[in-house]
Amino acid sequence: MEHDGNNSAVDNHSEELPHSRWKGSKRNVKLNFYHTISKMYGTSGSRKFKAGVEPQVKVGPIIGKVTATTARILIEIDRSGMLTIEVREKPQTLEKQPSFLQKQLTIGRRGTTKTYGATGHLSDKEHVLQKGVIANRPAVFEFRDLKPETAYIVEVKGCTKDITASSFRTFPEASADALTFGVISCNKIFITDIMIPPALDLWGHLSKNIEAGKVDYLLHLGDQIYGDGDKRQDAEAGADKDAWSDRFRKGIELLKGVRPEQWIEHQDAVCEFYREVYRDTWRHPPTAKCLANCPNLMIYDDHEVRDNWGDVKEDWNKDSADFFVARCAWIVSMEYQRQLYVDVDFTKVDDVHQDYHFHLIGGVGLMFLDIRGSRTFHRVDGDKKIYLGDGQWSAIKKTLSAEGIFAEARALLVCSPAPLVFLEPRITQSAAAAFHRLEDFKGHWSFGEHIKEQIMMIDSLCEWKNAASREVLVLGGDVHCGGHSDIIKNHEILFRQLTTSAIANVPLPKSAYYFMRAAGRLGGLTDEYKFRHHKWTRSRNYGLVQVKYHSPQDETREAEPGEVEITAQLVKGRMLGTPVYAERVSNLNKSTMSCVCTS
Repeated sequence: MEHDGNNSAVDNHSEELPHSRWKGSKRNVKLNFYHTISKMYGTSGSRKFKAGVEPQVKVGPIIGKVTATTARILIEIDRSGMLTIEVREKPQTLEKQPSFLQKQLTIGRRGTTKTYGATGHLSDKEHVLQKGVIANRPAVFEFRDLKPETAYIVEVKGCTKDITASSFRTFPEASADALTFGVISCNKIFITDIMIPPALDLWGHLSKNIEAGKVDYLLHLGDQIYGDGDKRQDAEAGADKDAWSDRFRKGIELLKGVRPEQWIEHQDAVCEFYREVYRDTWRHPPTAKCLANCPNLMIYDDHEVRDNWGDVKEDWNKDSADFFVARCAWIVSMEYQRQLYVDVDFTKVDDVHQDYHFHLIGGVGLMFLDIRGSRTFHRVDGDKKIYLGDGQWSAIKKTLSAEGIFAEARALLVCSPAPLVFLEPRITQSAAAAFHRLEDFKGHWSFGEHIKEQIMMIDSLCEWKNAASREVLVLGGDVHCGGHSDIIKNHEILFRQLTTSAIANVPLPKSAYYFMRAAGRLGGLTDEYKFRHHKWTRSRNYGLVQVKYHSPQDETREAEPGEVEITAQLVKGRMLGTPVYAERVSNLNKSTMSCVCTS
């Protein structure tokens, strides 16, 4: 979801606008510098290592998927050549002092680098990978045979010193006693730069929780970047196309007057437009610190392409210029997001037919649902299920079955870019038709024919939950407000939902927010299925979710042995003062998660 920055939204945050003048000017200078550098470097990825000249890191290191024995690390540098990354066990004395540890890391230190071939070991406690990388393209280093439940320090060899300190911890081979997930959506760097003072930046708050060891995994629910930029900034840029922040618009402008059969010649230029946004967004220092020190898994939403992508029929035309530019954005999303969990052969992107992905981490199932590519890039004419698509539904049914990867899981987190429940179908339909700015309601679960799949999803999750004393929590983003929801059938709560949005964007306008709260006190999907919202906020926020297994030896518990507890809460930004922790909500109606961070 995106708001157009009109008076109703801006006036509600007028106290933040004094920051905009100097920060806006600073940002324009920075963007002009990046455009100049891009022209110098080009987009061919042909720059090579030069003797005595150290390459610079443009993005990363970013910790991708981590399991008990493996870890993926993504990095992008500005020169082609061989690059070496070493991971080594973190000394226990340093592990107990995270603040001291950050000062002691020797990430990117200068000097000679030993070569160990494609992969090698300095000792049982050190692992080294060396591989060829292409300039200005993200590359992934996958480490295997790591020790379970072990903290590692990441060192990038031979690059300039100003690299974000990086570390990670592997997970137990069996189910973890407790895992805490940070949940994020709607990260608009343009708003961070213009409106959010450093002391109020939620990314800085989250990084402190990560450094303190209180967050084990980050789940990104969409709008990791805003490829369509910022309308206010582009209004100031006027006809200066190089200064446009809207990469989709720049791509369409580039294709004007070009015959469709020649569009492919401009693919790399359009892709580079989008890469610039990832670099700008992810090297924001607090964001970079979070991404470098905690595992990350992601699913894209509309703004990785442009606002409302896939919500109107025109977006389904694969022969249009809009679709070509969108496909470039999708390719770039695979470079920066998909590679965090799986290898991608970019010479065969036509062989990629799905964007949903499922994982089992420390005994917790993670189900990332695709609601954008399913209706555009992977759309299949004739599919009966038009929202997620027949193929994705087959995969969901399989993974929830007795033979699926979630068969041994006791808890399941369902990651949906849009909340599974938000507004009633009739309200969703009417709002999407009446207001252009709410057109992306056409991409919600409660819109039109999608409601059939909404009910099917509720039933599928409920069936899995009831099969073996399990628990489910649905996670949603997109809507620029956050809170808790009960999903109900025949007056019984089936499971709950946490909506968290936005970590860095303007809030939902007050009028829309209060209408949503009133409409969601008890909303109806059908005669049987209802939902109830509570403890909502329009402040900027991110989520914290803890999954805990209660054992018979847990004498402090109030739960029964063997019960699974999922506790969810929001961390809310404030206009003045430090962020605050909202009330915790537990499936057992108990508050056991402790996550206190000094500012």
